Amino acid sequence: MRSPASAFNGPLPRRLIGIDELAALWSMPKATLYNWVNQGRLPYVKLGRSLRFDLVQIEEHRERATISVAGKG
Repeated sequence: MRSPASAFNGPLPRRLIGIDELAALWSMPKATLYNWVNQGRLPYVKLGRSLRFDLVQIEEHRERATISVAGKG
């Protein structure tokens, strides 16, 4: 009999976090993150009235943004 962990061969499921978690993770004010969402500068998922952020997607976005800013200078 196979264990449940060995039966799962696909990619790991994505984790969605809220604005409070993202603000704590990045040490940024929530107001800044809300502004970036309104400006289209931050990828998000809207669940009802709540914003959620895909942890993998948001980190990839931050890496791309850091590289493009670093490359301008």
